[in-house]
Amino acid sequence: MIQLLGTIGLVAGAVAATAFVGLYHLSARWWRSEEGIHLMAFTGALAVVFDWQSVRALIVGMRQVSLGVEITRAAIYCTVAALLVWRLWLLYRLQIRPGMKRERGRQ
Repeated sequence: MIQLLGTIGLVAGAVAATAFVGLYHLSARWWRSEEGIHLMAFTGALAVVFDWQSVRALIVGMRQVSLGVEITRAAIYCTVAALLVWRLWLLYRLQIRPGMKRERGRQ
């Protein structure tokens, strides 16, 4: 059960990081500022790591390890996934939604 929770956190983090990279690329001129480049590079790196580990976990499967290792894995992946979902929400709330409102106002 703990292993499943860790895998769910891992996959959720992969989806959130990958979604952030795609949406940020489409909604911002991220390459024009150091902060934007950092956000894209760091989240992109997380997306690559999480995507790779998700594929590995789902296709290759996980070998049996101790309960402590599984609890730590679940805590790490779920925490990072929650932070990535928060970052994705911030992007939507602060950048995408206001842009959508401006576009509707122009029509």
